[in-house]
Amino acid sequence: MKELPSILEQDKEVQDLILRLSKERFAEKEKTEDRFDKILREIAADREAQIKKWEEQDKKWAEQARLWNENNKRLAENVKRWDENDKRWAEDERKWQENQQIIRDILESIKVLNRKHEQSIGALGARW
Repeated sequence: MKELPSILEQDKEVQDLILRLSKERFAEKEKTEDRFDKILREIAADREAQIKKWEEQDKKWAEQARLWNENNKRLAENVKRWDENDKRWAEDERKWQENQQIIRDILESIKVLNRKHEQSIGALGARW
């Protein structure tokens, strides 16, 4: 057993045997490095693609935020107009009620005058 390290170092046939056996089970150093480099390139390319996707999504979000703000501004303007219209409506309703009251008062005074004239006419008829 003590001689084994020196045999491995000195005997070319043993070294070749070990190399052949290890080649069946393990990839060569160059192949392993190539695979590793390929994986790293794939990861870098994937990272770049993801960065581009995030940048595109950020642009979409910014556009949506801009549209959202425009819609909020329009909504605020519409609410303001609706409030103004409500005020006008309330004022028109108040004026309408006042006019209705005036019409009722005029109608009532007409009825009073009508009764007065009917009584006058009735009194004239009684005199005839």
